[in-house]
Amino acid sequence: MAHLNIGDVLRRQGDLDGALKAYREGLVIRQRLAALNRNNPQWQRDLTPVANKMVDLAFRFVRAGKFETGLAAVDQSIALRPEDVSFYAVRAYALMFLGQVDEARALYLRYRGAQNVLGNKPWEAVVLEDFADLSKAGHSHPLMDEIEKRFAARG
Repeated sequence: MAHLNIGDVLRRQGDLDGALKAYREGLVIRQRLAALNRNNPQWQRDLTPVANKMVDLAFRFVRAGKFETGLAAVDQSIALRPEDVSFYAVRAYALMFLGQVDEARALYLRYRGAQNVLGNKPWEAVVLEDFADLSKAGHSHPLMDEIEKRFAARG
């Protein structure tokens, strides 16, 4: 828990790199514990908070223009919780800004129609809200306009 708490403090202070380092150190420890006893449901569940913190941090990296670091962080989250659809939105943003447009587009369209992706929000609402946030941070991409139009056309 100490690594996660340290990571949280660093994240709040704006030290994204330091927070990522702390989260990763905490993750290594939790993965070791989970591997020691795969029958211990608590140790398995303990990986979930790390995945959630890392995906939040991944989005912060993308918003800060550190797309490669964001992609690496979200991929670690996906490895821990591949069933969490919301993680794939962050992956798509990073891919899009890294120029991997076809792969990003495929993700945006793959989960179209998914419900309760983040809380009770559907996929489209999550993506469009994040697009607005990314735009406010000074990031735009033609794929964002394309996806917005495709989502609206389905409406």
